[in-house]
Amino acid sequence: MVAAIQILRSLVAGTRPAGRTYGEPYVNFGDNQFGVFDSSNVVRDLLGVTIFSTNATYVLGNAVNYQGKLYVANTAVAAGAWNATQWTQVTGGGGVLAPTRTTITSGSGTYSTPANCVRLQVRMVGGGGGGAGAAAGTAGTASTFSTASAGGGSPGTTLGTGGAGGVSTGGTLNLQGGGGGGAWATISANTSAMGGHGGSSAFGGGGQGVWNAAGAAGYANTGGGGAGGASNSSANQTQGGGGGAGGYVELIINNPGATYSYAVGTGGNGGAGGGSSYAAGAGGSGLILVDEFYGSPVAASTGGLPTQTVITTGSGTYTTPANCRRLEITMVGGGAGGGGGNSGGTGTAGGNTTFGTLTANGGAVNIASYQSGPPGAASGGQQNIIGGYGTDGMASSGSSAGAPGGATIFGGGGGGSNVRAGSTAAANTGAGGGGGGGGPTNIGGAGGSSGGAVIAFINAPAATYSYTVGANGTGGAAGTSAFAGGNGAAGIIIVKEFY
Repeated sequence: MVAAIQILRSLVAGTRPAGRTYGEPYVNFGDNQFGVFDSSNVVRDLLGVTIFSTNATYVLGNAVNYQGKLYVANTAVAAGAWNATQWTQVTGGGGVLAPTRTTITSGSGTYSTPANCVRLQVRMVGGGGGGAGAAAGTAGTASTFSTASAGGGSPGTTLGTGGAGGVSTGGTLNLQGGGGGGAWATISANTSAMGGHGGSSAFGGGGQGVWNAAGAAGYANTGGGGAGGASNSSANQTQGGGGGAGGYVELIINNPGATYSYAVGTGGNGGAGGGSSYAAGAGGSGLILVDEFYGSPVAASTGGLPTQTVITTGSGTYTTPANCRRLEITMVGGGAGGGGGNSGGTGTAGGNTTFGTLTANGGAVNIASYQSGPPGAASGGQQNIIGGYGTDGMASSGSSAGAPGGATIFGGGGGGSNVRAGSTAAANTGAGGGGGGGGPTNIGGAGGSSGGAVIAFINAPAATYSYTVGANGTGGAAGTSAFAGGNGAAGIIIVKEFY
């Protein structure tokens, strides 16, 4: 005997049978759905994703199979022919839509969030300050996105002092730009010297100080500072200081709004040359990068969007959030302090930053006040990046500047100076402090070396991890008739959590 199963059927989209019993199947050809009556004798659709039907209507977030590809409705869809603008294709594994990126290199205006976008990750730098020649440069301007601001770098001065890095506000992460370098020497007759280097941002890009020539501009769309102009052979001529770099902001926006105002910072002008001074370089323009992440609006409304934890000081225990599937960690060790001018103090080393088994070592103490120590190493991550060396000090027949501190993946090195203490590195970048000025005929202090960096990914993370943020090294004391070194920067731990 052969058992026969009767299948209830309908051609009208959205209709379901009634009054039947547990286990009886049905099919609806209008909306391409199949189901059964459950144990409570209630209809239950069994297909989570149906084949697209021209007879069916769909609400925001409904998923369909169309020509073998998966799509999610980005608006309410009435019955009718396929309209690609109403749907967002799902690509990649796990139902995750392929991210996109918008790169904004100049100007101002309104950014429009793409349809079905559930998260924006914004990274931006402000414009770099211009270097100084015979005249001072001008400041860079801020890059802004919504209420976040990556400040422009300050200009270098004609007295050989480097400009300060731009200050950032309003982001999930806010880092100051690196300081511009001080002029290398106050020279006597028949000699020449170069201007201070431009400060580096989180995207690098500081202009190069050039011997007996104009300072180089900061690179476009990095926010790097312009270099100061060199001087030629006139007596007692001070070179121009380099411009500071633009600040850096990271901003995560979950469930973003429809539009956001923005402006890309412009680089400051380099100071004009004149007399025995060459012209300085302009600061590099800013940049805004917007990474757009997609998903079903229904899934987004239930939570599970990424979060971020930023740890800037101390030690303790990090607790992994509930339902977190993956951690992405970026961290740097502390930067060493700059050396004091005229054989002053060496300064101290930066501290090590740790997270579980990951280690980003701090920059080592200077070998001598005028000779930088090794940068910090790193271990345990998928990417382990050695920090940057500080620059050794130098002497001249005039007054020697301290040397710049080493930069990290976040930039931030402290600038040296001709007639003042070395600059402190930008906070929580792990960069080295600037060396102190040497004073008349004395050697300038070395810049401190920076901490190493770790980038790591942890799938199926543990419940807790111990951590320590590396402390900053302190600048060395001033020698006779000279100036003290600048402090290095403390490290940082950035943990992005995915659910």
